[in-house]
Amino acid sequence: SLRPLLQGKAPKDWRTAFYYRYYEYPQPHRVLPHYGVRTERYKLVHYPTTGEWELFDLQVDLHEMHNRYADPLYWEVCEELKNLMMHLRSEIKDEP
Repeated sequence: SLRPLLQGKAPKDWRTAFYYRYYEYPQPHRVLPHYGVRTERYKLVHYPTTGEWELFDLQVDLHEMHNRYADPLYWEVCEELKNLMMHLRSEIKDEP
């Protein structure tokens, strides 16, 4: 039943993060292939073809305009999200 979700009650085993991978390049959106992890507050993205990383704090930057990856204040967050990303990636056996 979807009733608990519609009432704002998430199941105890509800995911708090998810891993994703984007492949479609160059069409339709002209976005480089990348993969990342998304939590309620953060989004960490890696572009393997360029080696670039992006970290967005969605609590203070809802429109993802400011990359916080190089910000020393977010170093621990980056490390935690990288570990989480690798864990989720290994769960689904996604290869680089």
